[in-house]
Amino acid sequence: MSDIDHEYTDNLVCPFCGHEDTESQETSPGDEDLGLIECSNCEKCYYGTRNIRVSYSTEKATYDTCKGCGAEDVPVENLHSSIGKYEGLCLTCGPKEKHRLEVEYIKKFTAETGQEALDDVCSKTD
Repeated sequence: MSDIDHEYTDNLVCPFCGHEDTESQETSPGDEDLGLIECSNCEKCYYGTRNIRVSYSTEKATYDTCKGCGAEDVPVENLHSSIGKYEGLCLTCGPKEKHRLEVEYIKKFTAETGQEALDDVCSKTD
C-alpha cells in the first residue's frame, strides 16, 4: 500500500483513500480543529486540522525631513485612509496626527448621527 500525502496539503485529504475534499476552503475562520470528518468517497472517518501559514514581506522605509517637527533624516510615513491623510511625518508626529484625525472623525460622525461621542477616545490628547 502506498503512502497518501495528507499532511499540510491545500485541501483536506482522506488519510485512508486519498480523496481530496476540494470544498475544504468553506470552513469558518478560527476553526483550526475541524473535528471528525467523514470521507465522501470511502465513508471512513478522520480528524481534520486547519494549519495556518504565515509569510512576511518587507520594504525599505523612506528617510526624509519630517514635515511636522522638522527632524532631519528620519523615517517618515504617509497615511491615506477614510479618516483623513497626512504625508511625510516621523514616527513621533505621525501617530499624534492619526489620533487627531480619529478624534475629529468621531466627533463629526457623532454630530451627524446624533450618537454620543466615545469619551474614552475623544478625551485622549497627544
